[in-house]
Amino acid sequence: MGEARPDVYCTQLGYWTGWVQGRQWACLNPGSTTVVIYLNQNEFNTFCRSIYRDTSAYAKAEGFDAQFGGTRWGCYKDTLSAPTPTPTLFVRPSATPIPRLTRLGEFQVEWYCNQQGYGVQVVNSNRDWACLFNGTNTIAKILGKNDFDRICQVTYRDPNAIAIKDGNNPTDAYNWSCYAFR
Repeated sequence: MGEARPDVYCTQLGYWTGWVQGRQWACLNPGSTTVVIYLNQNEFNTFCRSIYRDTSAYAKAEGFDAQFGGTRWGCYKDTLSAPTPTPTLFVRPSATPIPRLTRLGEFQVEWYCNQQGYGVQVVNSNRDWACLFNGTNTIAKILGKNDFDRICQVTYRDPNAIAIKDGNNPTDAYNWSCYAFR
């Protein structure tokens, strides 16, 4: 049927869109990082049914969206069922108290590579961090979200700390910060 875009869903509800805890999309209070709604299968199903006005529509995770850093979702319906064009009432979910996503600060990548016996460098047109083999300066490993999460957990001594790409530095690799729910 088409895309199930989290930004459209959250905007319909009057919120901003963001992602937390890896690939989990969420609706945020405008101007803040306060999560109001975690977008899960049920929310994406509701969105698909509402936007396509089809009660048999459902959402399906389609993989990782590198552009936005979260799971890409699509709207589908089984071809065996006939469409029922009935208007659906879109009901705003009630807010439930949830922990607030709090920015802990920035982090240093150098120690992470150094403690594994590697050097470090920004690569891929300044988009990525890489650990390099000492002596040859060839790439041993390009760091990803899981590595950054681990750096945050060690740096801030919080096993639940996560890394979120939230900055606007022209050097894209420097746009990561550490967060935790508090």
